[in-house]
Parts: sequence; structure tokens; C-alpha cells
Amino acid sequence: MSEDTTVNKEAIIKEFGENENDTGSCEVQIALLTARVKHLTEHLRTHRKDFHSRRGLIAMTARRRIISPAQFHSSPPSLRPHANTHPHCSSMIELLRQAVVE
Repeated sequence: MSEDTTVNKEAIIKEFGENENDTGSCEVQIALLTARVKHLTEHLRTHRKDFHSRRGLIAMTARRRIISPAQFHSSPPSLRPHANTHPHCSSMIELLRQAVVE
């Protein structure tokens, strides 16, 4: 996977992370993936036949969906024992709604 130089990772980590070294929390990962998805979507609007990038876009959206806490709300309660205690559920759901609207 190549490094995307148009996404300002440091700014995203500073905005969504608890500190500057917090790169593994679900908020930061979803924010980084959302920024890359937005950039790649713009790229694909101009380069419609770039199927390799389109495949990467699909993989990124799938990865974002997997780590999203919103997934816990759609599964049965028996499969999500810690979903109600997750501290970032409401903020992450709001972040995903804003990403879909934009």
C-alpha cells in the first residue's frame, strides 16, 4: 500500500486522537480512512477507468465498516456484549454520518 501524501495525517491524528501518538484508536483509524476515501473518490471522478484504485477504495470502505462501532448496533445484543459500554460509539456514529453526507 503506497503512502497517500495528500492526506494530512498529523492534523487528523491531532484532531481525533487522545494524544499525538494515538494512532490506533478507532476514531483515528476511521478518520484517516475517511480522508483517504474522500481523496480517492475525487481521483476516481477524473480517472473513471482506474480500476486498481477503485479496488483499493472498496477495500478501504470495507475496512472502515469493519472497525466502525456502528456495526455493533446492527448486530444482535448477544453478539455485542461491550457495545453499550464503548465510550466512542456516539461520536463515531456522528463522524460516519457526516462523512456520508459530504
